Amino acid sequence: MENVHGDCTACKLLVDTFLVGLEKTKKGNFAGGNTDWEEKKLGTYKKSETRFLEIIEFVCKKDSLDDKDTYSHISNIEFKCHTLLENHEEEIEEWFKNDQDKHSDMKEYFCYDKFKLCCPSGYYSSECKPCPGLLSNGKVCYGRGTCNGDGLRKGTGKCSCDEGYAGPYCNNCASQYFENIKTDSYIECEKCYEGCAKGCKSSGPKGCTACRTGFEMNEELGCIDIDECLDGEKKCTKANQICKNNIGSYNCLCADGYILNGKTNECEVDINGAVIGKEDTDKEEVDEGSSTQELPTKEDL
Repeated sequence: MENVHGDCTACKLLVDTFLVGLEKTKKGNFAGGNTDWEEKKLGTYKKSETRFLEIIEFVCKKDSLDDKDTYSHISNIEFKCHTLLENHEEEIEEWFKNDQDKHSDMKEYFCYDKFKLCCPSGYYSSECKPCPGLLSNGKVCYGRGTCNGDGLRKGTGKCSCDEGYAGPYCNNCASQYFENIKTDSYIECEKCYEGCAKGCKSSGPKGCTACRTGFEMNEELGCIDIDECLDGEKKCTKANQICKNNIGSYNCLCADGYILNGKTNECEVDINGAVIGKEDTDKEEVDEGSSTQELPTKEDL
């Protein structure tokens, strides 16, 4: 992340902190009752070397900003900013003394146009090409993903789609999702019911095109859970175990009055006298004192 965004973000930090210094030095150290004298002195001071050096004291320091979190995600950002300042200090001073009125947007002038470190939002690469979907749809990656290099002079421009979305433009639904809404400019995908296999056509059990292991197709209800504990085949074969059905699977638990021995994986009498109730055995992970033994799902058998 930091190698991709570093140069552009360092430039933005440079400009943001320079503008802080510009604001804080606006009136210099002049104060008093002689207004004519102050205006004359301020006019000289406004674009002076003295003021420029005072401004530089604020530059590249995140502490100069009211919002210090903006640049916190990039390591060594202040160092990168200072390097940029050292390489371009003369150009920045020239802008300060002579070009402020001509190029009033300092960030656009330096970061985008002169130093060519950033692209406008929705564009990427050294040539600032539009990200997928921007020109045809008005939204980068259909509004359902991010463009690699967005806003930078780097990157591939490929879309990284949000969960549930797929395709070069992120305008299709991913596997196990279905189209709830789709227009020329908008798509909304929803996740299929957990019992579905090979996708679905709509929400809920009835929307499944096929059922995954642990479920079976019911003509009226769609994919319904199979209760493995009642199918006639003994699932829990060790002594003192009971079978507990889960959605799409089952667990083997120690019966009341027994506790799981983590070393032998056997259910043994709880010699401490603790009675493990059924509510305690619903945990998926084995805790100390728990009687839960989780077996693999049918898909793993």
